[in-house]
Amino acid sequence: MAQTAFGICSALSGPVITSNNSPDAISVLKRMPLVLLWTWINVLIFDLANQRLPSSIIEDSINKAWRPIPSGRMSACQARRLLLAILPVAILITFYTGGMEETIVMNTLVYMYNDLGGADENFVVRNLINAAGFICYSAGATRVACGHGQFSLNEKAYQWLAIIGGIVFSTLQMQDMVSLRSKGRVIDHLD
Repeated sequence: MAQTAFGICSALSGPVITSNNSPDAISVLKRMPLVLLWTWINVLIFDLANQRLPSSIIEDSINKAWRPIPSGRMSACQARRLLLAILPVAILITFYTGGMEETIVMNTLVYMYNDLGGADENFVVRNLINAAGFICYSAGATRVACGHGQFSLNEKAYQWLAIIGGIVFSTLQMQDMVSLRSKGRVIDHLD
């Protein structure tokens, strides 16, 4: 939801960070369902890719047992199959809504993060992948909110996105603070 709000607000900012000199609020707000769809399908891809791996299932069974795989509502194989079905759907959706480049880069980052173990390599690699992902989510949501092919991000937008990426890159390791125990449950992340 935060990236949807970011995209809508960025599109409404007009020439501050887009090529649209006078954005029409009604037109931008009418694109909100498309921005929500774009954001949702990309988050779904990440979630399926991230939660289907054996190490994630073990972690989730301790910390987030309500999720579909540890709760037994879905198997890792079913999640993989759903992921395989969703990927081409996402590409098709982004072809029509915009943000295709960001979706392709994010899917590459998701593969690097999960399947290639980029999140496990070291904190710099993990933080870099996450920062790039945040930049893609923000840029993609903004492109969709601006209207596919109508307006683009300007140089100031990319400067702003670099700042966001820098913040994520330099602070993400805070989630790795020592686990806390609460009523017998291990809490590994502050999310």
